[in-house]
Amino acid sequence: MSAPSPPAPVPPPKARVFLSSGQKDGSSEVDLILQVKRYLEEECGFLVTVGTGTNAPVGVAEKVLQRLRDADYFILVDFARDTVKPESSTEPEFKRGSLFSEQELAIAVFRGLNFLAFVEKGIPPRDGILKHVLSTPVQFTQATLLDEVRKTVGALLKAGTWDTEWRNELTLSRLARGSDSPAWVPYGDEGKLHSKYFHVEVHNRHRDQIAAGPRSERSGLRITRH
Repeated sequence: MSAPSPPAPVPPPKARVFLSSGQKDGSSEVDLILQVKRYLEEECGFLVTVGTGTNAPVGVAEKVLQRLRDADYFILVDFARDTVKPESSTEPEFKRGSLFSEQELAIAVFRGLNFLAFVEKGIPPRDGILKHVLSTPVQFTQATLLDEVRKTVGALLKAGTWDTEWRNELTLSRLARGSDSPAWVPYGDEGKLHSKYFHVEVHNRHRDQIAAGPRSERSGLRITRH
């Protein structure tokens, strides 16, 4: 009787990027974000979800929040919106960013995701939650956005700080060995239990976090089944 064949190797996962950006319908912002998404997917190898940064219907919002929950990295592209006039005449006017993207950034910070922030010139670079985190956002104009993303993300990948082939999850794969029909198996000291059983292979897809031991209970590793 031949030995069972070894399981097929699990292909490297694609790290998931949540790209948060509010875009005005019919504006150049939509095309710019598509260019950024294309760069991250085709040239870098990430799997990208775009959060539109708008007040979406409940069903759409739930899907967006689920993708944000599952993300491994977070990138904010904050386009300038209306002008804000400070109460004091001695303070300069400035542009505000997207409130919804700010909320998505807050969730990403709470989850402890590695993130990048790109803010359009005119928005205060240390506004909102960015005032409270150790991060200096990259300022851009619409003419320079893609170049700034290429330069910043490319440097992180080259340095190994960001990596496209990992995920914050454990993957469970059923092996061929096991019971396809119920059988009596030992249970407790003397009894038997009529049940099925399976052999499962567990893959830790996190790049540097262990899946067992004292840290595992609070590691945040998600479990997926294949």
